[in-house]
Amino acid sequence: MKNRPNSRRNWLKAIFLDVQFFLWLGVSIPLFASENSPGWAFQPVRSTSQILSTLHIEDQPHTEVSLIDLILEKARQLAGVETTVQAEPAILLRRVYLDLAGYPPSLDVQNSFIQNPSEEAYFRIVDQLLASPQFGERLGRRFLDIWRYADWYGLGAQLRNSQKHIWRWRDYVVDSLNDDKGYDLMLQEMLAADEMYPDDWEKSVATGFLARNYYLFNRDTWLDDTLEHTFKAFMGLTLNCAKCHDHKYDPISQEDYYRMRAFFEPHQVRLDPIPGELNYEKDGLPRVYDAHPEALTFKYIRGDSKNPDKDNPLSPKLPEIFQTKLDIQKIELPRFIHHPGLRDYLLDTQRKNSQLEISSISTEISNLRATPPNSSDPDSTHQMLKRE
Repeated sequence: MKNRPNSRRNWLKAIFLDVQFFLWLGVSIPLFASENSPGWAFQPVRSTSQILSTLHIEDQPHTEVSLIDLILEKARQLAGVETTVQAEPAILLRRVYLDLAGYPPSLDVQNSFIQNPSEEAYFRIVDQLLASPQFGERLGRRFLDIWRYADWYGLGAQLRNSQKHIWRWRDYVVDSLNDDKGYDLMLQEMLAADEMYPDDWEKSVATGFLARNYYLFNRDTWLDDTLEHTFKAFMGLTLNCAKCHDHKYDPISQEDYYRMRAFFEPHQVRLDPIPGELNYEKDGLPRVYDAHPEALTFKYIRGDSKNPDKDNPLSPKLPEIFQTKLDIQKIELPRFIHHPGLRDYLLDTQRKNSQLEISSISTEISNLRATPPNSSDPDSTHQMLKRE
């Protein structure tokens, strides 16, 4: 999976074709099937050929100019923005280094590129940067800002927000980007890796996305944050507006809000031990699991948690606008999902630690028996009497 720069380049192209770029240019381009229909933003995106046709751009498959450049140039023309001159080699090189790796090129690399600013040399540098570990660190910062990465805080030893060792989720994001993991798979793992890979403790670290929302003092606040920021991060929707009433703009009802909450209602967070380390203060695996599968979800009348509609429990369901029916099925999970102490690697660690402790005590006893007692030393006499 590593060192596949072409796939990363295509992934980046998909990002840069985002509607936000056209909004930033101030251009109204009908990218969707019908902008006048209800829920127009949720309609299928138009194909590239449809967009080109709408913009009266001829598809030129053999041209050296990419389709993205053709579309953006047309958008700039519609907005009355003139295209600037092509950057000089040194400036172009600096830009690509800062964009992909987050640091400027060395003087040696810069001088070499200035002497040979060919397209082949340029793409070779781009591929090298895309294959470097700094690429994931650079791009990961943007995603982690949106996904609200934050270390834990509390009072003394009391944890109040996020989770200890949440850096493991941070590293998961960076490593996933560097390994060319698909964005869709990343989202699935962050929401449900504990059920997708119950036998693989390392992959459960992806659920740090949910564990990060932990809040000690109020379960409702905790779940509100989980729901709000899951939709903001993955769907670009302010679902939290529907906690107290139907959404004023998007086709999301108050019932939709609580049916979405029902997906997260059973989950709880915990810190699992990792192989070779039983001290949670030194290291651990922050993750989520379904602690209460039977938990019910009730709509809060006007969003008041003290006034739940307990006559009408709500089951998990996607909002109607997504036009997707879920086939929710019960799955059987291993015992150690609820009892992590039963994992083989943990039992092995406990055995090794016990053997080391037994060995240390045996050595101490042997040393005591080999040491002649000192009659003037009360402690020594005591040890002698114990041996006898």
